[in-house]
Amino acid sequence: MYIVINKKNKEVIHINTSNLSKNLSDTEVYENFSAGTMEIIKTDELIPANFKIGQNNEILEMPWLEQVGLGILSIESALEQHLDNSDYCKSKINELVNNNLFKTIEQCKKALEIINNIIERKVAQEYNKSYEMKITKDYMGWIEDNKPDNDPRQIKYQNMQNYINSVKMEFSDIKETLKSLISELEKSQI
Repeated sequence: MYIVINKKNKEVIHINTSNLSKNLSDTEVYENFSAGTMEIIKTDELIPANFKIGQNNEILEMPWLEQVGLGILSIESALEQHLDNSDYCKSKINELVNNNLFKTIEQCKKALEIINNIIERKVAQEYNKSYEMKITKDYMGWIEDNKPDNDPRQIKYQNMQNYINSVKMEFSDIKETLKSLISELEKSQI
């Protein structure tokens, strides 16, 4: 594979996927080739889908944050691959916020939706829907039984609620930040 780049800024100008064994000349690689401003990188390596050229003409995978900033990768697709890893998603959303990459209300709302999905998944790992319903049903039975002291039904329900609240608290700061961003974006559209 031949990659034609701008000598100054290392920007990719053209990619020719021909095999290197063809030993193409510069103009066969790229008909508008200019030796003064361009150079050719030759590689047999598999290159990442989204890459950039380093200062020493090495092929580097473009960091996901840069891909989002350039619009190559959407915020949603950057996060949706990692929904099962709440810590990863939380740190990535924080990076997006800190780098001012949320540009639209829709992006903020989608991030909030992703956070809510993460919270639901995390709670479901500890309390699946049927178990959660059983605990809630038992708790309602405890209420109907005039709330006896130290009843396991009450304790299980409170433990579940405490767990759910602790998971929600993990994300409360970032949710508030996203809601503030939505307000700012709404004001800027008026």
